[in-house]
Amino acid sequence: MILRRLAGAIRRQDWFTVLIEIMIVVIGVVLALQVQQWAQDRADRQTEAAYLSRLYDEVLALQATRTRLIEFRDNVYASATSAAPVVLGLDDRTLTKEECFGLGYLSILSNPTSDLAILNELQTTGRLYLVQDEKLKLLIRSYLLQAARARDINEAVFRNATTSGLMPRYPELLRISENASPEAVDVDAFICDTIKMRSNLEFRSRLQFMRAGYNQHLNAIRSLQSSLNDLRLALEDVLE
Repeated sequence: MILRRLAGAIRRQDWFTVLIEIMIVVIGVVLALQVQQWAQDRADRQTEAAYLSRLYDEVLALQATRTRLIEFRDNVYASATSAAPVVLGLDDRTLTKEECFGLGYLSILSNPTSDLAILNELQTTGRLYLVQDEKLKLLIRSYLLQAARARDINEAVFRNATTSGLMPRYPELLRISENASPEAVDVDAFICDTIKMRSNLEFRSRLQFMRAGYNQHLNAIRSLQSSLNDLRLALEDVLE
């Protein structure tokens, strides 16, 4: 219809009508594109809201899991630190069950998960652009970077603990009791020979090395926990 009118106006050399018809076409195209963009923006905001709501739930669940793990590993480190003066001969007494437990668990490490499924999905599908809030976007990038760093540190500490830890290297000084339950390794599970530990210079040196590695591990997971908490607070602000 418009093309027919435009062709007729050109044949008549009615340039004013030609101009009007072209303007109508251009304005129609621009309006159609604007409506399409508005609809896409609205769909993106709905998708963003759904992603961020799911991300918030995952952050809460991961925080709860990691909080329990950090508390447990803080206790392990505190017990191992308490045991150190005894092993080094600075405190003339026998190791307590709790201290022996701490020494045993220095060799039992796992790399705590830092994965958030929604962030993985946003990354792999290239949809991180959906996040509009600049502060939240920055904190997401910061968390991903902290998670990568913590993973590298924890993997190094984990390899050392499993291959050169106290129990694998010195089973005659520190071992798990034959009566220990396989389902739950508790404070009574480990057997320590305090006298032999104190007289073994290599064991004493390895203990200090293991404590330093475990402390590095704790610093890495605490730092990531702080980053995770910042992400949670930013999500709460955006989702208000």
